[in-house]
Amino acid sequence: MARMLIATDNAGLYQVFAAELEGDRHDVHWAVNGKEAFDVVVENMPDMAFLDVHLPLFSGLAVSKLLRAEPAIPPEFPIVLLSDDPIDPHLVEKAQSSAVFPKQHLAQDLRELVCKLLGPQAAA
Repeated sequence: MARMLIATDNAGLYQVFAAELEGDRHDVHWAVNGKEAFDVVVENMPDMAFLDVHLPLFSGLAVSKLLRAEPAIPPEFPIVLLSDDPIDPHLVEKAQSSAVFPKQHLAQDLRELVCKLLGPQAAA
């Protein structure tokens, strides 16, 4: 079991991701804007963060950059940007995000991403 943060202001998107991750026995928390996402990660240090690219206050890209600049956050902390739109690879690299993942996806693809970033011990 891993602790996950899902940062999105879209309740439906949160519910889909939460249901899939909780179905795999992960502990899921929700942030509705970029500032809240940053604070939750720094204060609670989940095992992984999913950041909607279109978060209010700070975008997912901005939160990723802020987290990578935060000394308390390990450099290997997995940060996944959520977007159904193409993102300039240069921006993803600059934000030092671990991956970009589609909002519309198959549950198996999410499971595989979690295992890839957290290791097989994260599997249900």
